[in-house]
Amino acid sequence: MMRFDINLATKRHIDHRRIRKVAIGSIVLFSALLTLQIFRISNNLGELDRLNSENQAFQNRLGYHPANISKQELAQMQEDVKFFNGILERKAANWLEVLGKLENATPPGIAITSFTPDAKTGEIAIEGHSISFNGVCSYLEKLEASGHFTRIQLQSHKDINDKEKTKGIQFQITFGVASP
Repeated sequence: MMRFDINLATKRHIDHRRIRKVAIGSIVLFSALLTLQIFRISNNLGELDRLNSENQAFQNRLGYHPANISKQELAQMQEDVKFFNGILERKAANWLEVLGKLENATPPGIAITSFTPDAKTGEIAIEGHSISFNGVCSYLEKLEASGHFTRIQLQSHKDINDKEKTKGIQFQITFGVASP
């Protein structure tokens, strides 16, 4: 009698059916993802074409010149629009709020003598007087610590000594207002 011993630990067993199922499943999944991406790309291209045509229509409307209005009147109207837009931009800043924040950051011993906003750069220049240079330094620190102001710079300072009437420091500071 012959006896056959099979050692399953040394023989490799590959389940070809399972590998085939995994491969087919992967191909189906990747095909579905590819189809989805192609659909997204075609939708994006259609949207891009629509936006380009709208943009072209707006560009054409900007260059449109009405027949019953002269070029001088059109230029005057455009200047008026610029002027009123400038007014609206200046009104956009809440100056009472800015002044309130500046007042809260101003320590005792500081007197502000001039407040000048620059609409083009958005910076504000203030001039004032202090009893001492330490007061000016304290003021700069309080402005920075408040968090309401940016780009704070001491532009100039000088001693004031008008005999017995006035003593102290005259200074100029520029800063921007931090956006909320």
